[in-house]
Amino acid sequence: MNKCKKYDVSLIKVGKLDEELHFGAFGRFWWKSRDNILYPIRLEMKTLVTLNKTHFIITVVKGTSVAAFQPGYICEANGITSSVYDTPSGAINFLYHILFSSKTRFSGPLICGFNDKEINKRILDDIPFQPFTIMVGNLQIFIGMIGVSDQENLGYLVKKKFEHYLYSKFISDIVLWLYTKMSELN
Repeated sequence: MNKCKKYDVSLIKVGKLDEELHFGAFGRFWWKSRDNILYPIRLEMKTLVTLNKTHFIITVVKGTSVAAFQPGYICEANGITSSVYDTPSGAINFLYHILFSSKTRFSGPLICGFNDKEINKRILDDIPFQPFTIMVGNLQIFIGMIGVSDQENLGYLVKKKFEHYLYSKFISDIVLWLYTKMSELN
C-alpha cells in the first residue's frame, strides 16, 4: 500500500530543455530517475498546488546560491516569493512556514508533481535524446549525448561539444576499461 500523500498538482508551464544544462557536463543534475526512466527537470517549469486553501506555484530556475548550473526552485504564494532553494522541499517548506507559522513539512518532488503520470508524460515530450545512466562499480555515469563528427583533427568529436572533451575522454577511458574487464572474463 502506497503511504505517500497525494496532492492535486497542475502543470502551469512545461518549461524548456537547455542543451548545455540537460545534455552537457551538468546534465546529471537536471534529470531525476523514476521507474528506471530519467525525467527532465525543465528550466522554467511551473507547477501549482493548493495547500491549506492557498495556491503555491513552484518554478524551476537555473542556479542556486552554491551551484550556478544546477536546478533551483522558487515558490510563490499570496504575493510572497521565496529565495532560490536547491530543492523544491526547501522552497515550499520555507514559504508555508512564513504564511502559516507551521512546522509542517512537504515532499518537494510530490508537490512538484514528479510522481504524476500525466505531468511526467508532458515533460518527456520533444526530448531529442533520452539520457541514461550506467553503473561501473560504485560509479554512476550519466550519458547525455552520443555522437561523432567527421573532424579527424578533433578526434571525431562534435565541434560544439569540444569543450566537454576531458569529460568525454574520461568516459571513453571507463568504457575501454569495462571492455578490457569483460574480455578478461571470457
